[in-house]
Amino acid sequence: NAGAAERPEAGAGAGAAQRRRRRGVHPIETLPTPAGTGKLVRRIPPPVLLGTPMTRTALALLLAATPALAVLEDDDAPPPPTPTTTLCEDGEVWDDVTSRCVEPESGVLDDDRLFAAARELAYAGRYDDALRVAGAMRDPEGPCALTVMGFAHRKSGRVEQGLALYAAALAQDPDFLLARAYRGIFHVEQGDADAAAAELAEIEARGGAGGWPHAALTRAIAGADPY
Repeated sequence: NAGAAERPEAGAGAGAAQRRRRRGVHPIETLPTPAGTGKLVRRIPPPVLLGTPMTRTALALLLAATPALAVLEDDDAPPPPTPTTTLCEDGEVWDDVTSRCVEPESGVLDDDRLFAAARELAYAGRYDDALRVAGAMRDPEGPCALTVMGFAHRKSGRVEQGLALYAAALAQDPDFLLARAYRGIFHVEQGDADAAAAELAEIEARGGAGGWPHAALTRAIAGADPY
């Protein structure tokens, strides 16, 4: 039908780029040279180095001096409300192509869309719906699904189950920085500053400085809302 014909396919290259962004690696920007030669130059945002122990005050001052950390073009940033949370009910997900709510198990939506929807639902406090959507992903035992399931379980009070899912996600992919950020934020909430700092150092060591997971955990350590 016409709707199906217009639906973009999720290519392998696009999926890989999505996964890199989820890990907190800031995208590389390509720009024309000033001389107008048509050649491209690669500009990589400078990293924010926070590997040494810092007090809450020092971190807060750093954040105030670098407001760009608060606004990042990153797929890991908290998802804004969409019709998934404003119109759809019972774990259904909004499909932009057909402009209607669909069952997450319908096979209509790819894993990137289901992952985003599960996070949106979890951030809206609809934890059971988030778990349903994450479980409907084609790879329900991959790092993406395990991480959002861990977040939903932890925020709904099933802390041990949430932490176990973060650990499972990181066992598969130690560079999945969103799971590290969520786990570090939990350590902050529990008052375990050393464990939170260790997660932050891991994020930095794995190339995540400048991405949302790094900024969110930094904000949490500084006493600000990470989300």
